[in-house]
Amino acid sequence: MGFFSSGVVPPLLVLLGLFGAAASPSPPPPEMLHGSYAGKSEFRTVNRKELQSCLNPSPYLAINVSTGGAPLPDEALLEVTVAGVLRPDASDWVAMITPSNSSVSGCPLSGVNYVETGDLANLPLLCHYPVKAQYLASDPGYMGCKNAGCGKRDASGACKARTCAATLTFHVVNFRTDVEFVLFSGGFKTPCLLKRSGALRRGRRSYLLTQII
Repeated sequence: MGFFSSGVVPPLLVLLGLFGAAASPSPPPPEMLHGSYAGKSEFRTVNRKELQSCLNPSPYLAINVSTGGAPLPDEALLEVTVAGVLRPDASDWVAMITPSNSSVSGCPLSGVNYVETGDLANLPLLCHYPVKAQYLASDPGYMGCKNAGCGKRDASGACKARTCAATLTFHVVNFRTDVEFVLFSGGFKTPCLLKRSGALRRGRRSYLLTQII
């Protein structure tokens, strides 16, 4: 009489059954699958947000980029320092935008194109997507104002306006257009504009010369 007819299950089949159960977990819920496969995030949709100016921005805000005034090289790690912040907020963030002449007040012509496709959402925030972005809170000293400065002093030299700063590092590589850094608050969901760095000019691209040679 065989194992199956006697009601005895071979040990090998038991092990295979256990292995199969462990290797085949139940599928995640549909909403998790959608989020995973779509790769959707707040940053990916930031250019579709309606942009407003932040209320009562600090008059001492400044964005300094460590280029030394030289054109951008083919590749660089740029230190971007935001200073003059009166009240650090976890929703403050910096975007790297290219080309530098991108509008941060909406793009009417792009809006016309959207309407032609049946997309009647608000006009996009930027004519071009931000290339990269970081929250200022990525600098561990930002929220606690460990990098304090002074925006204004009185006649005696005493500080009348204590300010805070953050320094972030951005990897710039092989951009063929000028770059600009823009300071926002409100996170990626409700962004509002605080400050622009001005255009950072690109240098001559040595890799193009190398390819030609």
